[in-house]
Amino acid sequence: MFINFFLTLVVICAFFIPHKYLLAGNYIYQSAFSARSYAMGGLAPYGSPLVLESNPALLSGISNTTFELGDTYIQAKYGLKSMFIGEELTSSFVNDTNRYVPVHLPYFGVGGRLGSSFHWGIALYIPGGGGGTYKEVANLPSGRSISEAVGHNIATVGDWEIAWKHTNAAFYKVNLTPGISMNVNKRLSIGIAIDAIYGTLQSETFHSLDPNANARLPGVGLRIKGDPAYAAGGKLGFLYRITEMVNFSYSYTTPTSLYTDGGASVNVPNPIYYRKTGVSQKLKFPEAHNIRLAYDSEQLTVGMEIKYIAWSTSQKRTRITLEDPWLEVLGFSTGAATSDNAMGDQRVFIFGLEYQPDWIAYRFGVNLTSNPNAPEGISPITPVVSRHVSAGLGFKTDTWNYDIAVEQGLHSKQYGSPGSNEGLAATARNLNDIQTLRFARYSHATELSTTTISFGVGRKFN
Repeated sequence: MFINFFLTLVVICAFFIPHKYLLAGNYIYQSAFSARSYAMGGLAPYGSPLVLESNPALLSGISNTTFELGDTYIQAKYGLKSMFIGEELTSSFVNDTNRYVPVHLPYFGVGGRLGSSFHWGIALYIPGGGGGTYKEVANLPSGRSISEAVGHNIATVGDWEIAWKHTNAAFYKVNLTPGISMNVNKRLSIGIAIDAIYGTLQSETFHSLDPNANARLPGVGLRIKGDPAYAAGGKLGFLYRITEMVNFSYSYTTPTSLYTDGGASVNVPNPIYYRKTGVSQKLKFPEAHNIRLAYDSEQLTVGMEIKYIAWSTSQKRTRITLEDPWLEVLGFSTGAATSDNAMGDQRVFIFGLEYQPDWIAYRFGVNLTSNPNAPEGISPITPVVSRHVSAGLGFKTDTWNYDIAVEQGLHSKQYGSPGSNEGLAATARNLNDIQTLRFARYSHATELSTTTISFGVGRKFN
């Protein structure tokens, strides 16, 4: 009893440890949403309340009132490489940086039966997000020198057009999803769920003379703090039992938008920008389709899932709009900036296996995903791991379950196009630089690998 209480308390306390940055790895989504699912490569575990992330019809596998509580820790190793050959040494740079980003993602679910035909569940989880903190040497905005940027002459390095650029960004969303499933007959179940969504988006960019930001350049930078945003979406799914143990399911997730409007500080402490200005920005999440085919029994689960996420319909372009024309773009002052992300759709393939001959369960999984980032739109805050392998164990008593999983996101590297958003931002000082293809002398790439540990506890009530 004491061990059960202690482990439960540890997980509950971990729930309230704040996390600042989020690199989910499977683009901006996690590859799984519970310890049991992580161990099986992201395969939705039939009869778990956490299936509300993918298909509410899978709630029909719940036999008794149950709850699950857990936490996931992702250690992401992120790399950024870039090089630019300028006209002179004062405008050339090379970057080769690596950073470790810890991520903390709790989850909770509860579910049960309502008579013989209905099953219910509620899940609280973090689908994903993006961000991090990274630094690189880059050209100053609008081709200014360091002396021009700070407003007075600086000896030795004043004529340089490059400096250390620091970027901090964080965005994520949290879903509270209640759902219900109904057994239409012995073979068919249908389910519906509502997603109550909370999200936020914050970012900051500034420059300094040194990599540790001890000599920060005044008058160059942008800080955006989005307000908390709320939205609603939903899921609709069905499950068809081909045989008593073999089932096929499909679900549809609706697109949603989070309006993370807020405030922005520009070029502090330049007196021209003496106050904050309002900012309008939006996070759009696309529709998704999920297919699952599995053999589910008390001792053995073998299954596969295919997910299709239509990022091209929601993340094709992003736009930031200020109330004042304070953004510097190619030497001009404007109130809006648009970036072409060149996003494609994402396809995810999952294979999962669970074997539980007695009180110990053995699990294994593989998760493969296409990269929705095109070379023209790769971003340091949304890198992708394309291949995940995982394994885990489960321990069961009469009423309690304990799960642990380890997943390795294998090293992935993607090269960007010189004319991408990153390339233009790093090299183009004005329209003439674009016309003369100055960005063609720029090259860059992002790298990412992840190590994930997920653990959870659950209990069933008779």
